[in-house]
Amino acid sequence: MGFATTALVALGVMQVGTSIASGYAQKKEADYNARLLEQSAGMYDFQSSLIEKNKQLEAYQINRQIGQVMGSSRAMTAGKGITLSGSPMAIMLDTYTQMEIDKRIGQSNYEIQKYNVAVEKSRTLSQAEAYRRQGRNAVFAGYTNAFTQALQTGVNFGMMSGGSGGNYANTSMGRVNVAPPNYYLRAGKL
Repeated sequence: MGFATTALVALGVMQVGTSIASGYAQKKEADYNARLLEQSAGMYDFQSSLIEKNKQLEAYQINRQIGQVMGSSRAMTAGKGITLSGSPMAIMLDTYTQMEIDKRIGQSNYEIQKYNVAVEKSRTLSQAEAYRRQGRNAVFAGYTNAFTQALQTGVNFGMMSGGSGGNYANTSMGRVNVAPPNYYLRAGKL
């Protein structure tokens, strides 16, 4: 085997190894990115729990405020010697209704915030899975490229070494494959 043939085979082996190593390096990077995204997804759980706490706190504060307003209205009405019927009762019910509406709007806004956080978490986890899939594909592509390179190296080696050792004839059309010298003798022994 000459220097050129040795160099060709060595280069082919090196390219095969590089293709496989490249696939694994890309997978390692993709897995790292996926782990980062999965860790950041934990932040969304924390945000969601904070939103829930704020929702509960707001409900508590509004309920206290409703109680204070209703108590003050009853006290003012009773202090003036008016009974809780008619206009004073209508005003209290209207005030109570408006405060309940405001409370429900606030609670709904917190639910929307929690939903948005859940959607972002889902997107983040989907992106992490996409990175993992990309890494698996990179390893597969590395092996595919390595196999292709190995085949190409074999073809190049065969062309450089002249094929199967003299079973070619040089003609005006180029090198033509011919039967080995003992082909017809072997055919009779079958």
